[in-house]
This record gives sequence, structure tokens and C-alpha cells, in this order.
Amino acid sequence: MFAPGEISNPVTDEEGFDRFEYRCNHGDTGPNTYQGVSGGGVWVFDGDNSAVLPLLAGIAYYQSDAQQSGERVIHFAGAKSIYAKALQAAAQRWE
Repeated sequence: MFAPGEISNPVTDEEGFDRFEYRCNHGDTGPNTYQGVSGGGVWVFDGDNSAVLPLLAGIAYYQSDAQQSGERVIHFAGAKSIYAKALQAAAQRWE
């Protein structure tokens, strides 16, 4: 999914996972739903469509209902959750 939008400031939950919200509204040109993106990567690009090394910035896990404006909010776990918490959990599991 390549889509412009706004990303919220991170919120850290009680277990130390960082959470973000991505607000997207494509009007008539975009999809009506993002069903099926759960578990998919959220990637950061530089915005000028040049070839860059993308950064995995999060994993999507939930989409909101559509607002009257057509906007949806995609919730995702951020890089701290992926690179720190997930590795920590994996290490503990296989000790």
C-alpha cells in the first residue's frame, strides 16, 4: 500500500509497545477499506519516489470504521515494538 497520510505521535502502552495511528483519506481514488493489511509492513520512504533503502517502521494491526469524510485510521505497532520488544520476546522463548 502506497498512500500519503498523517502519522500520529507515538503512544507507549503499559507493556512498552509503541503504537501509532495513520490517517488516510483518498476520496474517490483510493480503496474503501484496508482489510487484509493487518500483519503487513508500514514502510517509510523519502517522498520523492526515488530509489531509496526503505525502513520498516511498523506492522499494521487494525483499521477503524470509515468516517463520514471517508477517512480511515490504520493502527500499527512501531519500530520499538518490532526491533526491541519482539526480539526480546523471541530470545526469552528460546532460552
